[in-house]
Amino acid sequence: VRHAGGRAHLIGTRTDLMAVPVEQVRVLGVTSGASTPESFFAEILTDLASRGFTTVEHLHAVQEHTRTFRLPQMPGEASEQ
Repeated sequence: VRHAGGRAHLIGTRTDLMAVPVEQVRVLGVTSGASTPESFFAEILTDLASRGFTTVEHLHAVQEHTRTFRLPQMPGEASEQ
């Protein structure tokens, strides 16, 4: 983020978010880990909406709930495709 001229902030609470100056920000990205409760994420989006960020675009980097896991290939085995 920083090498592209952006800023990053670690937000652990809603109070943390409200302390971040976003007055000059046009585009803001929010990411979360697997352990982040959906309710907390929803609260953050509500807080951001109150500060003018009303358009939300959801991007999914990882598909959740997959049930197929590939085992590592052993040396000398042909790959299955």
